[in-house]
Amino acid sequence: MKDTTEKAVAPQSPGLGKSGERGDRGDKRSHSDTDAQALAQPTAGHNSGHSAERNVHVEALRLIAIVGIAIFHTFLPFFNSVAYGTSLISGTDVSALSQSGVALFFLGFVSLLGSMGNNIFFMISGFYLIPSLQRDSALPGFWSRQLRKTVRRAVIVVATVAFYAVIAVCVDTWIVDIPGVSLHSWSWLVGGLEFVWLYLVAVFAAPVVAWLQGRFSRAWPIFVVSAFFIVMMLNCYIAFFSQGGVERGLTDWRKLMSAATYGVAFILAGFIGSRWSAFRSLGASLAWGSVVLTVAVVTCVAAMHDASLMGALSFKSTSLLAFLMALGGLIAASSSAPKSVSESASESTSNAPGVARLIRFFAAGILGFYVANALFDGLVSKTTQSVLLNLLGIDSSAANSTGVTLSVPGLVSFAGAGIGISVGFVAVVLLFDRLVAHPILSAVHLTK
Repeated sequence: MKDTTEKAVAPQSPGLGKSGERGDRGDKRSHSDTDAQALAQPTAGHNSGHSAERNVHVEALRLIAIVGIAIFHTFLPFFNSVAYGTSLISGTDVSALSQSGVALFFLGFVSLLGSMGNNIFFMISGFYLIPSLQRDSALPGFWSRQLRKTVRRAVIVVATVAFYAVIAVCVDTWIVDIPGVSLHSWSWLVGGLEFVWLYLVAVFAAPVVAWLQGRFSRAWPIFVVSAFFIVMMLNCYIAFFSQGGVERGLTDWRKLMSAATYGVAFILAGFIGSRWSAFRSLGASLAWGSVVLTVAVVTCVAAMHDASLMGALSFKSTSLLAFLMALGGLIAASSSAPKSVSESASESTSNAPGVARLIRFFAAGILGFYVANALFDGLVSKTTQSVLLNLLGIDSSAANSTGVTLSVPGLVSFAGAGIGISVGFVAVVLLFDRLVAHPILSAVHLTK
């Protein structure tokens, strides 16, 4: 094992490079050795006296992802109604949206943000955690050491869920009804939080994945590429030929493919992280290329006014476009780190009072956002739908909207208000998590 002084050369540079890229190794340790939880609060690591803060560009990517997820949830009922024929909570028909190419483009692009955001979190976690564990697997006591760390991570996640669940029950009991939340049932803590529990499964599986990646280094690339293509082909089959409805049980094989997709995202990112020098240059081209491709495809489908095809392009977690945008974003963000300790220190000093510090502050509350978003989504959605319908000029008491002509100002107001509400919700939850939840959980040693 190399000297830790060598690994601290570039604390901001993520990745595992070759012998001439020691700085890349340094940031790997700073992210992953401090628990590397893409959903939990990041803390600065320390190597040889140098503060190793997280790459602020990756932290910004995580914030972009949760804002995208919030926007996705805000407009999800409208997209589902247009693309899959489901009903809004208010029961209003919004089929007029499918008659507008602009509206269909907006809803189609937004619908990809949820899957992209979820993929980003699994990718970030795998990118930093798996290569670090792979190195650690060569040392004595690997399994016992990682068992202790993994259990600690699991306790933090469960404690955060419990904290927000208590708040949700209190709000539902004494303030306002929250759809799906009940003191007399536990199902909402399982199905509603399935993404959080799936992330927990990935955390427990990480040491095994890292050990296999290290022991079967020659065959591992074949396995990763094969898994990616098989999962994506099955996803295409589901999206275009066998959707099976919007609502599906946890044991439905299509539902399990969502877990498989995020698992591939986790493993693929870990593989890329362990061979960072070979992939680092792909960041900008993959990121911009995937965005341009996505915009072009969504524009063509919107011009065709084909709502069902738009629904297939972004069905659940099956979208290849969303997957590629997430991967490109991760590589691009991870490639933009300072190349030396002096540059890292300069960035930390110059940006600490401003944008960089603010990004790191808010990014530390992402686990809380995921839990709160899952628990309170029904209440937020119920509240915002009537507002957005009024902005569209659609009467929520009308049986249908087929005769309604949507105006450009109405569509702009609809999109702007929905985005504003989403960003505001994210800001409120992150502030609450950092100023209320984090201090309380820290007091009982249930944070990182």
